Amino acid sequence: KPNDGSKADALLSYYPTAEALLEVGMHQVYEPPMGSKFDIVECATNLKTIENQQNLRFLGVVPCREAAVDFSDILGALLGLTCLNDLGLSSARRDKGLMKYAVSNAGLRV
Repeated sequence: KPNDGSKADALLSYYPTAEALLEVGMHQVYEPPMGSKFDIVECATNLKTIENQQNLRFLGVVPCREAAVDFSDILGALLGLTCLNDLGLSSARRDKGLMKYAVSNAGLRV
């Protein structure tokens, strides 16, 4: 689709494409079919199938958009990754008020 100069096109130009991510060394990029509703359990199932078929082991999940941070935490847990963020603090990584509270609870001065 040609760029028509809309705000949506401007925002999309900042998001990396699957092709660009593969070019810089990502080994696997999962994109749900265009227009489909994202289902995190279905995504994890698809990735586990890819892992088994290609004899791979996923080491991490990289969110490419701010809105994907919570999903990437859950997806990491569903994939059984050993190194992942605490699911109980997912919201604190995006909400500054919760972040301040979490830092304070960790015994650090805010």
